[in-house]
Amino acid sequence: MRRALLPLILLAVVVASPAKAAAPLTFEVIDNKDKVIERMDVPADQIADVASGFDQAGRPVLNIRLASAARIKFGEFTKAHLYKRMRVRVGDTIVTPGARIMSPILGGSLQLSGLDPKEIQAAKKGLGR
Repeated sequence: MRRALLPLILLAVVVASPAKAAAPLTFEVIDNKDKVIERMDVPADQIADVASGFDQAGRPVLNIRLASAARIKFGEFTKAHLYKRMRVRVGDTIVTPGARIMSPILGGSLQLSGLDPKEIQAAKKGLGR
């Protein structure tokens, strides 16, 4: 007597919390008292790439590449605010407190340093990466 082999079907129910929307990347030109003079928000869909890495001295960095429209706008923004201080935020979190803009950033690529690896991972997560 032959037994019929029944296929085994496994059903898995995955319960997950809804995906959290990526936070915007915000650039704020600030005065000497940290008051915001002007800001530029970059929505998540205008961020082409986010990656952690190391600079030439071996320190951890966060590399951000902006998409075309944001790249052009950011180039104009940095050109208009030469020698002023700029703070970078991911959502409500300050990633860099206020580096001075020494030249226009026209290529849309940024390398943020002075962060520890946990801060870099938190920023990447905040940006949805």
